Amino acid sequence: MTIEGTMNKQEQKEVLVEACGLSKSYAWGNPWLHNNKKSQALLNVSLKVIKGSILAVVGESGSGKSTLARMLVLHEKPDAGSILLDGMDVIKMLPEQLCGFRPQMQLMHQDASTSFNPRFNAVECVEEPLLIKGVKQIDRHKLALESMELSGLTGQFADRSPLELSRGQRQRLAIARVLVLKPKLIIFDESLSGLDLLTQSHIVRLLLDLRQRYDLTYVFISHDLSLMGDIAERIAVMKDGGIVEEQESTHLFSAPQHVETCKLLSAVPRMSQPREPGHRLALQEGSL
Repeated sequence: MTIEGTMNKQEQKEVLVEACGLSKSYAWGNPWLHNNKKSQALLNVSLKVIKGSILAVVGESGSGKSTLARMLVLHEKPDAGSILLDGMDVIKMLPEQLCGFRPQMQLMHQDASTSFNPRFNAVECVEEPLLIKGVKQIDRHKLALESMELSGLTGQFADRSPLELSRGQRQRLAIARVLVLKPKLIIFDESLSGLDLLTQSHIVRLLLDLRQRYDLTYVFISHDLSLMGDIAERIAVMKDGGIVEEQESTHLFSAPQHVETCKLLSAVPRMSQPREPGHRLALQEGSL
């Protein structure tokens, strides 16, 4: 299926986020030596994220995946294009208007520890976004503990330093920190990479449960096409700053249309029988 055909099909569903014609370039070089150059990170990228869905964006390093993620949550502004959240163009909003929209779009990084203040204990790390919003101390402490419980961290972890937690526990703490803001969209930038398979399986199942319970929308940025085929409903493939293919996961694995997709699929371990969505998760569940 072509990108255009996929987009037309999505119009029949409720769109939460729509990116239109996003472009971004970065200048580099030494201006004193008159050798200024530009690197094109994104070029005319358009993407729709359906409410309640799971979208994966995959590609090689340098394909523009993380730049797109930062654009979608407004950590950086594009050189051109628009980003609509519930039909509102967030790029054109005034700073005071953005204050109400930023909590609705959250980004989780690969290494959760980089987002934690080392002076804070675990519950204080979760409280911090509420502190910035001006929530009273009693209320934010209660909300933070509730969010940690939802993420699988009981009250015994509240006073621990994030540095004392395992990597999987730090990922759960980062999830709690994101959930406490009650977002509509969560973008995971390689958040599942670097975890052992058992921990990865537990985190994925937690995320799927939270999505079902709170009607969340996920975008996964990843290089692991095999894992994304197990959890994502749609997959977009990026190459050199653009989306070269976007299909439903099952269709992308069975009938890839672009040479870059075929290249990525060739690196996925094959089995003697055709894979089914959720196969790897099913295997892990049976091994627990």
